[in-house]
Order: sequence, then structure tokens, then C-alpha cells
Amino acid sequence: MHPYTVPEAIRARVVRLQGRPHALDRIEAARTALVVVDMQNYYMAEGYPNESPVARAIVPNVNRMATALRAAGGRVVWIQTDSREALAKWGNHHRYKLTPENAARRIERLSETDEGFKLYRTLEPRPEDLYVRKIKFSAMIGDSSNLDRVLRDNGLEVLLIAGTKTNVCCESTARDASMMEYRVAILSDGTATLTDEEHAAALNNFQVSFGDVMTVDEAVARNDPRLQRHAMVGDGAGRRHPYAIEMLVGRDAPEDVAQHGQPVRLAHDEGVQRHRQHQRPLDALLQHLLELAQHDLGVDRGILAEMDDRNEVVGLDGVGNVEERT
Repeated sequence: MHPYTVPEAIRARVVRLQGRPHALDRIEAARTALVVVDMQNYYMAEGYPNESPVARAIVPNVNRMATALRAAGGRVVWIQTDSREALAKWGNHHRYKLTPENAARRIERLSETDEGFKLYRTLEPRPEDLYVRKIKFSAMIGDSSNLDRVLRDNGLEVLLIAGTKTNVCCESTARDASMMEYRVAILSDGTATLTDEEHAAALNNFQVSFGDVMTVDEAVARNDPRLQRHAMVGDGAGRRHPYAIEMLVGRDAPEDVAQHGQPVRLAHDEGVQRHRQHQRPLDALLQHLLELAQHDLGVDRGILAEMDDRNEVVGLDGVGNVEERT
């Protein structure tokens, strides 16, 4: 892996700008995606002209981060470059930035029918993961891919970026995501490129202006598997009745029968997974439970309250989506 330590001058600039070394003090797993960029044979396997040898060394870290995030209730997104529409949607790059030979080779080896397109053999993707194909360096820009829609449809707002190359597709995707209101962190030991210098320059620049840079260990330590929200109903007389909902999205969480005034615990696989078809699965579940509470109490007005880890209300909204406040 690339040896990387945040330079003291960079750390001081970051702290001066945002008051602390990392903006992501806590990673709410249920809203977080590990976005793994271009870890395909074309960019990693021995003998390929575009290989980054160091990328093979980060595979264990990427697998470990993926396993930890899935277990906490987050998602893993595998991004693969697909050359099928490259000439139609990114023609100038292939005509003017690459020689005809290099352009033809890129089109051929990143075709979905070529071995170069496949994910590297020691990675550990799962059937429940999300898979996105992109055309351009950034997976977020314009018509490069549908990544933005996939993330929003799954209620994912925090992105951990892994993959290769750090200073090309990873950084491009991370920067654009930051501009599109995602909270983003690049994993310094979960990304790789051709040289230590390019890797460090990309990470240094990104954390000053766009998002966080952290190690896999730091990201795993910040994983918060619990998403606490509460539904409350108003009785028209200024009183609110708690219909407490505690979402435990770890795989070992028990599932209890929902009863008025009692916490509702739902296992990730059996509970949250059943609601994946909703754009905001947890909000949809909250709304359903709130409707049950309203029926039990005979009231016609509902409020969703989002609580932080100190049990303080940080967002209120009517029945439906929770208003986000950071």
C-alpha cells in the first residue's frame, strides 16, 4: 500500500477550516455506502497495460471495510467502467487524449464481454450489493452513470470511496459527490494509484476543500450501526404521545412484536431488507408504524422526530419524509 500520513500543514488547514480533523465524527451506517471504484482486471491484474500494482495490495482492506459496513446495515456499491458508449458520450477523450491504438485497446478491454471488465478475482462482492457501470472518470457526472439515482433511491447520503486510481476516477467521483451534497470520505489505505506522490497529492487536496480522508480502521471505528428515530403523534391538545422506534440494523438484532409505547426492533435482513423497495426504506417503515399509532390513539395528526445519539430532536416533519438537519 501507499505509505500516507496527513502532513501537519494540511491537518492544520483542515482544523482551521472546520474545527476538527474529520467532519464525519460518526458514520451512520444505514445511510452509508462504500463506493468501490474500478477495481477491475483492466486496472489491477498483472500484464494489463493500465494496471496499478499497488491496487492489488488494498484488496484485503476493501473487503474488510465492505464486510464491516454490511454488518452494520450499510451498502456496498461496485463501480465498473464499461466502454460500450464511450465513443458516443466521451468521444473527445478517446480521439484527442489517447492515441488511436490506446483508444482501441481501451474500448476492447473494457467491454463487458472482455476479462478486463470483470472485478478482480480476490475481491468479495455479494449478491445483495449494488452494481453500477460508468463511462467517464467520474461516476457522478452527467450521463456517466446512474450512481446518483441508485444512491438516492436507497437513502444513501454518506460515501466512503475506495478503489483505483486515487487521483483519477476515485478523486473525480468523490469531488463531484461532494458538490452534489453527499458527505464523502476517501479511504487512504483503501485507494491506490501508480505512485506514492500522486496518491498523497490527491488526498491532501481533497481533505482541504471537499471531504474527509481516513483509514479503513478509522472508518470502521466510526461506524454506528444504530439508527434511532422516534415517531410521535399529536392529540390536538398540544400533547405528543411517544411511539418509540429503535432501529437496530445489525444482523444479530432481535425482532419484537410492535406494541404501542414499546421499542420496535427489526433485524437488518428480516426487517429493513423487506422495505428496500421504498426510496427511503427506514422512513417508509416509520410512516407505517406512525399510521398504526395514529389508529391506536384515534388521532389524525402525526409528526416524525429524528433523534441524535444524545436523544435530542434534530429534525421534525409531518407524516412522510424526515427533514434532514446536520
